Amino acid sequence: MQPTRCTSALSALVLGLLSLAWILDDVAFLGTGIALLFFLLYRGFLFLTLAREISGTLTFSRNAVPLILRQGAAVSVETSFSVQIDPGMSAEAEDLPPTGTVVVHGDTHTGVLPPSQGNLLIRYRISCLPTGTLHFQGFVLKIRDPFFLLRIRCSGDSPPLSVYPLRSYLRTGRAATSGEVETEKDTPLKGYGIRSFRDYASGDDPRSIDWKLTAKHGRLFVREYSGMSGKHPFLVVDLPDSAAICPGEARDTLLGSALQAVRILSREPRGCTLMVISGPNLLMYLPKERTLSRLETALHNTPVRVVQAFRWTDPAVASAFRTRLERVAQEGAGFHASLLVPYRTFLSSVKPTRFEVQCAHVLSHAGREIVLHVLSTGLGDPSHLAYISLLARRMGIEAILEIPAESADPSRLKRLASLGFSQMKVLR
Repeated sequence: MQPTRCTSALSALVLGLLSLAWILDDVAFLGTGIALLFFLLYRGFLFLTLAREISGTLTFSRNAVPLILRQGAAVSVETSFSVQIDPGMSAEAEDLPPTGTVVVHGDTHTGVLPPSQGNLLIRYRISCLPTGTLHFQGFVLKIRDPFFLLRIRCSGDSPPLSVYPLRSYLRTGRAATSGEVETEKDTPLKGYGIRSFRDYASGDDPRSIDWKLTAKHGRLFVREYSGMSGKHPFLVVDLPDSAAICPGEARDTLLGSALQAVRILSREPRGCTLMVISGPNLLMYLPKERTLSRLETALHNTPVRVVQAFRWTDPAVASAFRTRLERVAQEGAGFHASLLVPYRTFLSSVKPTRFEVQCAHVLSHAGREIVLHVLSTGLGDPSHLAYISLLARRMGIEAILEIPAESADPSRLKRLASLGFSQMKVLR
């Protein structure tokens, strides 16, 4: 039981009156202080009695859909509370989701319930990050009056959620096949030459420390041998817009694979480089991030697309098409001559969009020793994916497109294969 501000102020007043009665030897101060003290004790006893009666009238039920799901998928929870509240009292309740889950929509609090019969239904959605059988932690009932506040934690772990893990995230772009799978990782074998020096990171082999360079500059440096050079994953997650038509299974598979990827990459010495986009909108860029909570928060933010439509054409292709139109228009073809007019008018004044400038800056900052893993649902206009693929080819970067199996129909796969990515993979 906790006192409210009113009780704290009255307690301070009682202490002041008793102090004055002791100093001034005044019976009036003593009587007033004792009267206020007995009033607070009476209100506390009355509050505990009413709180016991209110908690006895509480009924609670919870429903969650689905109960069997994959890691990273969303669960819709519907919780109802019913309690009989006496006049002069108020109550509020809070549902406690399983440990490790994140509330992605709605609120788990009911708000303050007024006196009389209080019935309230709350709906929210959670995303399950851990795997296994997850149990709800119950709920908390808060009862208050103008003088005291009481928190009662009640048990109620049903219904349990069965969360199954997704397949392991492969750092390479090689498609998984039956039998043995070839994987790519930094080899521990040292070559005969030193490729470069860099600052020491947690997890590096102490035998690779260059002590001469360390003593010269006063901080730890490690040697990178030629046999240990490798390309590092650069993760690009294309989140679907909340207002876009997207199957829930495809969204959950995409988010679960992205969460699995950032968990693995965040434990590496160089951390996880993550770029979150939503169509032609760059939402977040985290270079070499090792804090898992920041990476998960970036993936759980609901995207809002400022740019809803993005039709992109390669300027080199447009220039070649204009040249061909000019050649055909000289032969007197009326339609081609008419089509040549907008090409001559607008092509010279075409400027790169904000999304193009941002992507070019981010990839140039990351360098060429990366492998670009683009996770997308593949739905809607793929112009932004086509630009990322072209930019990667121009910079000599391997780019891999990965889409959920729920959206990998043959027609869409054929269209996405024409974007020019090095490889395509299906997330299951």
